[in-house]
Amino acid sequence: MFASGISSSQHYLGSCKRVLLRRLRCRVRSSKRQEWKPSKWGQIFTRSPEWRLQLDGEDLVLTFNGEDHHTPIRDDATMRVQSGLFWADVSLNFGSDHELKVDGLPNAQATALQAALKSVLSEQKLRRATDLVIKDYNTIKKWLDQIASIIRQAETERRWITHETQSSFLAARPALDGEKLRARFQQAAVKKRLGKNAQNIDKA
Repeated sequence: MFASGISSSQHYLGSCKRVLLRRLRCRVRSSKRQEWKPSKWGQIFTRSPEWRLQLDGEDLVLTFNGEDHHTPIRDDATMRVQSGLFWADVSLNFGSDHELKVDGLPNAQATALQAALKSVLSEQKLRRATDLVIKDYNTIKKWLDQIASIIRQAETERRWITHETQSSFLAARPALDGEKLRARFQQAAVKKRLGKNAQNIDKA
């Protein structure tokens, strides 16, 4: 455990850098704006005024009555889509009991809008899980590095590591939830996002 952890920590910074670069590329790809607006027939039959909804990265921007209303995507409650016979209405939650509802969006576009929201929420969930795995691994790595430093010093001074010192190693072991860490780490998407760093974490 100690030896493999010490070995894996040597590759940690480089691997972590690659993870961050991949995450940045994902954000760049997701930063392309997508846009939805009512159809002419949808406006006529639902009596909806002009409006435009844009997905800007992980934010929704609703242009309504000449004003832009911004809200970050936080969870499923950020937006609700209710499909009708031909057109759907969209409700946006801006917090503090402030909600705006627009109508006249063709059902096919409403499906695409829901898929886009789901994609953002999935990316956020994956990013949180990956960040937590990296954070926990970094905590373990720090603990292993401290042990490695003491072991190297003992070898240099040609002395034994006392029972008290070994007990202090165990006492200082990070109090992490191993089951949750393993559950996050075993997710295929998390391992893919971690790349080669997943191998280092698996050996730690």
